[in-house]
This record gives sequence, C-alpha cells and structure tokens, in this order.
Amino acid sequence: PGAAPRPRHPPAPAPSRDAPPPTMVCCFLFSDEPHEDDKHGHHTVEFQVAMTRSCCKEPLCCLAGCVLPCCTQYVIRKKALRITDTKYSCCQSYLDDHGCCCCKPKNIPCQEACPSPCLAIEASCCNPCAVSATRQLIMDKYELKSDPCDRRLIRFNNCLQALTCICYCLSLVNENFKECARICDCISSVVYQCTTACMAAQMDYELKYQERIASERMDRPLVAETGEKADAQPVDT
Repeated sequence: PGAAPRPRHPPAPAPSRDAPPPTMVCCFLFSDEPHEDDKHGHHTVEFQVAMTRSCCKEPLCCLAGCVLPCCTQYVIRKKALRITDTKYSCCQSYLDDHGCCCCKPKNIPCQEACPSPCLAIEASCCNPCAVSATRQLIMDKYELKSDPCDRRLIRFNNCLQALTCICYCLSLVNENFKECARICDCISSVVYQCTTACMAAQMDYELKYQERIASERMDRPLVAETGEKADAQPVDT
C-alpha cells in the first residue's frame, strides 16, 4: 500500500492592511509618544505612508536617498517649495528659534537672490538640518503628525549619534575607546543613511499625493449652490 498523504496545512492568512508596520526590536526601547514640545502632536492626520513602508512605496527615491543624500534632499526641498508655494530660506527658518544665528536672513543676504545655490550648500553642508526642515515644512503645510514608528526610528538614530559622540570624547581620555568609537560611528552612519532615505521617500510620496489631490480639485467642475452643475454661459463674439 502507498504511503498515506501528508496533511496539508491551511494557508497563512493575508496580512491586514491595518497591521502595524514592521519595526526593529531595538526601537521598542524608545517611546512612541510625541515630545511635549512637539507642536504637531495634536494633529490627527498622519503621513500617507509610514517611514517603515516608504521604501516599498518609493523604492527609487529611497535608493537615491542612500546613495546621493544631498542631491535627493535638494530635489525634495525644491518639490516641496513648489507644491506648497513657499519661498526658500535657510532651513526654512526653523532653526531661528533655537539660537542658530547662521540661518537668519540678515546673515545670509544672498538667499533671496540665489535660492538654488544656497539650498545646494545647505543640503551638502547641513544635511540633517535640511532633512528636518523639509519635513517640518510639509507637516506644517498639511497639518500632519508623525507615525509612532517614525518617532521610534528617529529617537533610535539620535541615540546612536549621541553614543558615537560620547565614545569619541572618551577616546581622548582612554585610547581603548577608539575602536568602540569607530564601530559606533560605522553603525550610526548606516542607520542615519537608512533613516533619512526612508524619510525622503515618505516626503516624496506625500508630496505626490497632495499634488494629485490639488490637481483633482482644480479639474472638478464648478457646482452651483443648489448642488447642480452650473450651466455654461454663452460667450458673445
């Protein structure tokens, strides 16, 4: 007699669209609550896609953000300024309230006459500030709040940057920390590149969505107050 057929296992259920996005286990050590000084914490609308899933929605932009971070942030800021109809300023003046005198308009008189070169310098020399400024601009314009997983990723990245700085400071006192500092520097650089790349993909996807919504509103036919389509008026020739 032939061997008995093996019982078939039921197919795995399809993942729910409402399921939380995947996150690294180490990120769960950080809080996902908004900061007490976060002015976007009271907003109810989130980005169309979380940072943990943006690489799948915009893979080319995410790859460009890893390989060419400065050029990617330049393009993303240009697109954000065009769609939001906003004039360029250094870091969009978000650092003025934090005591950064370099970003004040009176200290950069050429930013109004030559915004593109100034933006290129900002994206190259102050890439972290350029990324944050573009994201803040989009969140302010469309009243968005960050995803809880986004907050964990950003805090995890900030913690690694601080740990690297501490290790380099300790290496000045004890040479045994030099190797540890190099390892932390390598890990933090990789995490930073991945975080900013996912953030760029998230912003690019959001800008495309907002631009599409604005285009649909403009193409929508005029509706009279009664709810009926307005009749076309004859044109005198």
